[in-house]
Formats: sequence, structure tokens, C-alpha cells
Amino acid sequence: MNILRITSGDSAGEILAKSGLPEEVFVWHDILYDGLRIPGWPDDDTLIGRALFLEKVTDGGLDRHHILEILRHQYVKLAEAGTYDHVVLWFDACLFD
Repeated sequence: MNILRITSGDSAGEILAKSGLPEEVFVWHDILYDGLRIPGWPDDDTLIGRALFLEKVTDGGLDRHHILEILRHQYVKLAEAGTYDHVVLWFDACLFD
């Protein structure tokens, strides 16, 4: 069976990956409750705007080019989710999730 497990946070993703589950674990890396969001996204202009926002709110701790690469990858992966037999969401009750 082809299963995609989506979670947020590298810690949760590492725990799931080490748990012995044979399926793919995908970690989501975007704080959607804050920053630029435009109807019709994730177009490139919005992703660039989000990358700039995330670089700014981390005081440069995260590089906008690296963030943009991650954002583009995750939305491609999300678009591919329909090709899996099942998608399992692993989230807790926090604003990030």
C-alpha cells in the first residue's frame, strides 16, 4: 500500500521515520497562520513573499532562498498527494498545525 504521512516539525517527522513505519513521512514547514497569503496561491509571487516574510521574522536565521526551495518542494509534494492510496495527517492542537 502506498501511504503518505504528513506531519509538522522535524522532531515529529524524525520520530515517525524512526518508528518502523514503512511508508513515506513528509514534514510540512510553513507557519500558515501568519504572513502573506493571497487567494489562488501557492503561486510563485506568494511563495517568494512568504520566503521574504519568514526570513524577516527569523531575523535572517533562515535564508529566503532556502525557504523558497522548501516551500516550492512542499507544494509540489502536496499536489502529488492524490497519487497515494492513503494520506495520513499527524498533527497536534497548536496554531502551526
